[in-house]
Amino acid sequence: MFKTRVGIIGATGYSGMELLKILSRHSRVELTLVSSRAEKNTKITDYFPFLDKKYDTLLFSDIILEEIKEKCDLVFFATPSGTAKDLAPKLYHLGLKIIDISGDFRLSSIEDYQKWYQYDHPYPDLLNEVLYSLPEINRDMAEGESFISNPGCYPTSILLPLTPILKNISYSQPLIIDAKSGVTGAGKKVNPLYLFSEMNENFLAYKIAGTHQHIPEIEKYLSKWSGQNALINFNPHLLPLDRGILSTIYLPGLSEKEASIGTQSLIQAYKNEKFVKVLEKGLPKIKDVVHTNQCHIGFQYDKRTGCLILVSVIDNLLKGASGQAVQNMNLMLGIDEGEGLC
Repeated sequence: MFKTRVGIIGATGYSGMELLKILSRHSRVELTLVSSRAEKNTKITDYFPFLDKKYDTLLFSDIILEEIKEKCDLVFFATPSGTAKDLAPKLYHLGLKIIDISGDFRLSSIEDYQKWYQYDHPYPDLLNEVLYSLPEINRDMAEGESFISNPGCYPTSILLPLTPILKNISYSQPLIIDAKSGVTGAGKKVNPLYLFSEMNENFLAYKIAGTHQHIPEIEKYLSKWSGQNALINFNPHLLPLDRGILSTIYLPGLSEKEASIGTQSLIQAYKNEKFVKVLEKGLPKIKDVVHTNQCHIGFQYDKRTGCLILVSVIDNLLKGASGQAVQNMNLMLGIDEGEGLC
């Protein structure tokens, strides 16, 4: 059986680690290159003892374009934002397939990146060429693609519940979103805030009042897919957990009939999906989705205030990052979408 040769750039981060776990058991790919400048020439099985002994001969390598071109057909970027923007286009123009887990190709313009990521994007012409792929929404576009931008963790937890609803009801008010994430969502960067003694038994808001970099991503694709202008009031929080996201979404000002149309649209949209489950009774919990590629969605309508409330949970490292990236790879390559994930 033909196997696609796959490389990971940024393999020592949390998303990179999850990619290694999935790809090492994937029947249709061969892991041929794993990069980490800090761990160059270290056996990957020394750094990640959970890997099978068959990977004992695979060493972390530096990022050398010609070596990557020679060894890989497809490359994942599991790097912090700001790395893929320079390297991914070069590999893409050398003929490799690219899946970027960072935010470097999710927005539309140089101005967007200056405002939200504080850098000048060197390849603005590519921004509208790269496919932003959330499989349950636009999977038909992914097969045969050569460059995919993977959605962010918060956006995944928000776009999945909202898109089917806003496709079917008119809504002009700002959407209110209160989202909470485990600490791995911040990556491995050193920050006193993420020390155990700071996060244990703690719970805090950050980047509130329209300052989080995922806001333009959510508004862009919610507007595109729903056909109406979406404006969000998004306020994220850190939980004293390793992993998991719970997003609570409020749509005030809806009649009971509008809420019913919206929730029935939500149920119908995902009734046959492998990785999205809509709970018609009860509300979802983070514990039910961690270490899976699942998104669980619940809803209730507050008749007293006329507000539809949605609750969405995902594992930020899987459905919010690496699991969804492999889902996109499977679609890109034309193989079963759940391969390596079910």
